Order: sequence, then C-alpha cells, then structure tokens
Amino acid sequence: MQRFRRLTGLTPQKLAINITALYSLRESSARDGAMRPAGGVSFEAPFTSIKEIVVKRVREYLLLLSLFALVAGGMAVAKDGQGDPRAAMSGEGAEYLGATQCIMCHSDYKEGYLKTKHALTLGNPDLPQSVVGCEMCHGPGSLHMSNFTNDPGERMIVNFQSKGGSDFAAVCLDCHRSTMTKPEFKENAHSNANVFCASCHDPHNNITGIKMLTAKPNDLCASCHTGVAARFKSGLSAHPVKKGDFLCIDCHNPHSSTENLLINEGISKTCGECHEFARQPYIFSHVSEFTDPSGQACLNCHTHHSSSVPNQLRSPGRSLCLSCHSDLVAHNAGITCWTSGCHTQIHGSNNSPVFLN
Repeated sequence: MQRFRRLTGLTPQKLAINITALYSLRESSARDGAMRPAGGVSFEAPFTSIKEIVVKRVREYLLLLSLFALVAGGMAVAKDGQGDPRAAMSGEGAEYLGATQCIMCHSDYKEGYLKTKHALTLGNPDLPQSVVGCEMCHGPGSLHMSNFTNDPGERMIVNFQSKGGSDFAAVCLDCHRSTMTKPEFKENAHSNANVFCASCHDPHNNITGIKMLTAKPNDLCASCHTGVAARFKSGLSAHPVKKGDFLCIDCHNPHSSTENLLINEGISKTCGECHEFARQPYIFSHVSEFTDPSGQACLNCHTHHSSSVPNQLRSPGRSLCLSCHSDLVAHNAGITCWTSGCHTQIHGSNNSPVFLN
C-alpha cells in the first residue's frame, strides 16, 4: 500500500473519490446529451440503478488497483535498469523498443495479449518502458532484433523456452509479489512438485477470462489431482463441485505456503469460512478449532472431498459417535445420537454440555 501511494500520490480512499467524480461527470454528461467529451472518451448511457453504479465503480477501482500493483512490482525491480536480471540477460547496451516492434515478428501473440491485464500497461506514456508490454517480462529487445539467431540460448532476450520453470517464476514474482513472495514460492507445495506459473497461467492470453488461466480452475486442478477429481465426479460429495458451483480454490490457495494449500491455517478455519455455525465459540463446544490445536477438528467426523454417507460423514449412524464414545455403546442402543431428538446441537451449545436440544 505504501508503494501504491508513492507511485500515485493517492491513497486508495482518494482514488475512490476520483472514481466517484468520474461517474458524476458521466451521469451529468449523459443527462446533457454530451456523450462524447473532449479527448474522444466514449461514455455509456445513464445507469438504470444504484446497484449498477456501485458494481461499475468497484470493478473499475479493482482494475486500477491491479494495474498499480503490477506496475509497482515491476518498477521496484527495473527502476533505472539497476538490478534487473532481464536487462542483464538481454545483453549489455540493450535498449527498450516497445511492443509495436515485437509485434512485427510475433503478430500471432497480438490478439490474445490484448485480452490480458499485462496489456493494460500499453500506451501509457507515464510508465517507464521497462514495465510496459512484452519487454516487461522479456527485457529490452534491441539486440534481440538486430542480432537474431535461431539458437534459443543466444537470442539476446529473456527466452523462457530455454529456461527452467523456477527461473520463469522468478520473473513473474518480480511483479506479482502480492500473490506470492519468492521465499513463499520456495515453501509452496506446487513449486516443490515442479508446478510453476506457466503450468496454469498463459502470460500471452486470457482464454478463460479468469486470471489468464489456461483452463477453468476446477479443470486445471483435476488435470493433476485425478484421484480427488474422480471422487467429486462420483457424485458423493456434498460440495457442488461437479456442477461447477463450487471451486477447488474456495478452500485451497494454489499460491499458499500453508499445509495442503488451504486458504487458512488449519482445516477447521477453512471449513468455517462457509460453515460458520460449526465454527462459533460455543460455551460447550464439541471438538473444534478452539479445543483442538491441530486444526483438524472437522475431519474427526467429516471427510473433506467425498463420502457415501450424508453430510460427508466418515461413517453412518451411531457408529460415528461410538468411535470416540465407546463407553456409551449400550446407551439407547439402536438410536442415532443426533437424529433421535436428543443430541441435536452436535457442533456446540451455549446451554447443554452434552449438546441436548
């Protein structure tokens, strides 16, 4: 956030005020019939509801934040060309040419690239060339253009085809620091399994419309995690992954350094993001994140991916309870504890220490 302020001279709050002013201008222009103000910027027709205005403002605000984060990361590394590995790999004396020169040979990338957030840097005269377009990742291209060779190792440019995945990721992380730092990258389960940025993302295209992924999120995960995918396809999961209404990334953060790449530390906190009723700090709590320091409390009774038992329980009926409460095997034999009308507050209670209704 401090870098954002240094680059723009604005706090996010002031930027939001500016966006609000922009929309006020848009609405007044629409009312006056001036749909094209000076500079040729085309305004849309007046909005039909407050909700639309709010959604538009938030989207534009987030888009600007993404651009500033991208540029800020690049400027931090490439300022004045100092300490920038891309400049060094392009050869001493290499100069930035701009994306229009790159497209002269690499025209097949143009259409896809313009759909990416990387393309947001194009055409901005206030940005240094080191953080604009193709050369933002590939480094200055003058020597590459004047001394082209078919040898990938001698092309005087950052050529990712001749580099390992970890080197590729190092260039991505120069800008995408808010997603993952380089120390976090070393701890990440994906990187340790040789799954790198380009395994899931295409820096030159955005065919899915989702963070430049090469396929839909669940399909990407399933391409490696075939066993888990098969369990979801079986239809035995309470999570609607098969329908596409639930994403793997609702629980897992592929860039995280946490165990199992969870979005939170511990399974119980992750489950609690949706199942808030089970996460509450009851006076009398069944095993939960508050009583189980391992953070695995939910898995004492539930499975996380699929189960043939309703509610993704580990076993049916009273056998689940008896796996812990073996001393009560003769207690009301034949009755399921939580469906009998007795222990209905099974996740916790503020009134009964044995979770009675």
